[in-house]
Amino acid sequence: MSLIIQENILRNAKLDAYYNPYTGEGSRQERQLYELSDFEKSLYLPMSMLNLDWVQKLGEAGSITEYVKRHQYENEVLAVDYTPIETMQGIFFNSRLDHDFEYWAATGISITDKDTFVTGPFILRGAQRKLLLTLEEMRLAGVPIPIVLLKARQWGGSTLVQFYTMWIQNRHRQNWHMAICAQGDDAAKNIRGMYVNAAKLYPKDIGSITL
Repeated sequence: MSLIIQENILRNAKLDAYYNPYTGEGSRQERQLYELSDFEKSLYLPMSMLNLDWVQKLGEAGSITEYVKRHQYENEVLAVDYTPIETMQGIFFNSRLDHDFEYWAATGISITDKDTFVTGPFILRGAQRKLLLTLEEMRLAGVPIPIVLLKARQWGGSTLVQFYTMWIQNRHRQNWHMAICAQGDDAAKNIRGMYVNAAKLYPKDIGSITL
């Protein structure tokens, strides 16, 4: 039995290897290094964002300041109350929220830990990141996402699917509905309660979520 426990510890360590959703390091999703002098740390951005023309030009410029100097008349979205540099910072931030679910989850979603009962940012576990990779592959391919998830309880599969759906509702679709079915009223209320709580705590500078 001790060998089985030891193997379990090794596998869990592999699943929960170093991971930073704010920089993208350790994600299972295909990403590439992206460096701007404006940021203290290097970023690893999803390929869908890196394929955007203006993101490529920004990377070539090396900083938001330099990009604004080179392309200040190309950008059609200018915020009246902000400087061009602040506007581009906001555009970059919002674009990453659209393309990087892991960053959106850590930045905008608050959940209560089942063990400590402390509310904090939604940082994906290793198993959740593995499932997310499958979800994102199908979404980016533009096909339906029919998943039957045979899962052990309490590792966060339902939690990930719920907030992934919230991300699509909030960042990618309008009037896009979700139905959650569970084995009983208590389970359904628990799942819905997580959604309601996350909606209440959703940062105002990102947007709003209402039911």
